[in-house]
Amino acid sequence: MNSLEQIKRRESETIIKTIHRFSITTFIFSAISSSVYFLFDLLYPAVLVFLIGCLFLVVAYLNKMGNHIVARIIAIVTSNLGVLFFAPYIGFEAGIYLYIFTAPQLIFLLFKRSQKKLIYFCMSLNFITCFAIYFINRYSLIESIDLESDKIQMLYGVNFVFSLVFSFILVAIFAKNNDLYIDMLVDANQSLENQQEILMIEIAEKDNMNIELEKSVKEKEVLLSEVHHRVKNNLAFISSLLELENMFTKEKSVADVLKDSKNRIKSIALLHEKLYQHQNFDKIDIKNYIKELIDYIELAYSNSGKEVQIVSQIDPVFLEMDFAMPFSLLVNELITNSYKHAFSERNDGIINLRLVNANGRLSFDYSDNGVGYDPEDSVNSDSIGMNLISTFIEQMEGTWVDHSQIGRGCKMNVEINIELE
Repeated sequence: MNSLEQIKRRESETIIKTIHRFSITTFIFSAISSSVYFLFDLLYPAVLVFLIGCLFLVVAYLNKMGNHIVARIIAIVTSNLGVLFFAPYIGFEAGIYLYIFTAPQLIFLLFKRSQKKLIYFCMSLNFITCFAIYFINRYSLIESIDLESDKIQMLYGVNFVFSLVFSFILVAIFAKNNDLYIDMLVDANQSLENQQEILMIEIAEKDNMNIELEKSVKEKEVLLSEVHHRVKNNLAFISSLLELENMFTKEKSVADVLKDSKNRIKSIALLHEKLYQHQNFDKIDIKNYIKELIDYIELAYSNSGKEVQIVSQIDPVFLEMDFAMPFSLLVNELITNSYKHAFSERNDGIINLRLVNANGRLSFDYSDNGVGYDPEDSVNSDSIGMNLISTFIEQMEGTWVDHSQIGRGCKMNVEINIELE
């Protein structure tokens, strides 16, 4: 339970206690007043005042049973009706009207400041009682009982003293309640200050934790960047060894294998280079990557004597390393195969690459205008290139359709289901 709820609960408890105290006090005053009326041989007023006092015991009972609003309204209405009846009946000079001036104090004691409608209702009832008493007395609308002047003076004195004492009692209760409210506010303020101090300590601890986490993340980023950088350098070293081996190889078949292996290693090294250069260790920008891979392959086959134009249409796509690796090797294998086989009978050609992001599904189209081949023959053959292409697509959990035809070039479509941001 927070401080505001505690204040509301304690405020409600204070008002409930106030209703109980007021009801008991009113019963005591009613009993004393009844005794005074009995001494003055006013039996009917004495009995009626005592019954009104008993009614306030009912108010106390209702309050104890939880019917707080009903108890308050009965107390206010009974007080007003009692004054309205006895003031003209006993006589205006007897001072019964003096009790009406205690009503505003009573109203503000029994109701919360937020209960404006009830406060307005009770205050309105009090004003109506005042005006009714005035008009009844002014125009003698009700005939009062005949009392001797000395009894009237004694009743006035008793009512004056009782109303004054009653007013002081209400003021004392109001002051006590006010002190309780102040104590509650002080306690609530202290509780809020304590909570604020605890919160500031927690915030400081979390800030320190965040600083440590940021420091740890930066250290890991630096370490991961260094790992990718070293992997790239190691792959570049292996590629250089293959190039050196190729220089001393006289057999063309071995040289081609070494060159293909070098290209594959370069495609992998390029991925690691992208990772540490852009400080993004999670995703690869495929569009920029393929552009650099194409530039490298074109440079690698620049001395082949063939004028091959590579046209790429790549949507902005970021792939995780698990997908980027087989995809890059797939692209490398397709372009390399086209250079090696598609344009064997000519000195020029065109290669088209198209990667489309369609609602989380990647569609990759590859084609060239080379000599082409029969897809069924390539499936049944022992071609390393086609086996690698099939393996890379399986690693991406994709599907592919080969539309290639002899004399009409290579034409292939690959569909990949993947979650993309």
